[in-house]
Amino acid sequence: MKKLLLLCIFCASSIAINAQTQLTTYGWEQWGIYTSVPVGANINQNTENVFEVESDQFFIRLELFDTNGAGIDELSEILLEGATNAGIDAPSQISHFSPNGNEIAYVTGRDSANNAVLFGLVFGGTEDSFIKYTVVCDSSNWKTAVDMIKSVKMR
Repeated sequence: MKKLLLLCIFCASSIAINAQTQLTTYGWEQWGIYTSVPVGANINQNTENVFEVESDQFFIRLELFDTNGAGIDELSEILLEGATNAGIDAPSQISHFSPNGNEIAYVTGRDSANNAVLFGLVFGGTEDSFIKYTVVCDSSNWKTAVDMIKSVKMR
């Protein structure tokens, strides 16, 4: 019975690993900015400084933005305003982490369709610009959404 239980646990973990979203790197060569996106997703570069990625599990939007010398108060206002524009009904408190030499401030929440939404500002590379980063997905894909924003590289 123990062996059967262990086999079932192993099989379930193998299925979970195989079901994980495969990611690939996409970037703006001219800006030296790269991020992970789902393999096979549709990538639409709307303008010189905006691109969107859509798959059946994710909607991701990145926008290169100039700080125009904004201080921390103005940037926190941009973060909270961006969260509202991304559809977050009740944003979480601002969280912060520092992967890949970047500084990332973000808020999370749910939109009116109960999708999980992450909106963040990614700072790195030049001091006068940052990326507005939005991910909308089902809650079951939340870890992958966080992995994608952590993957951003700026030179």
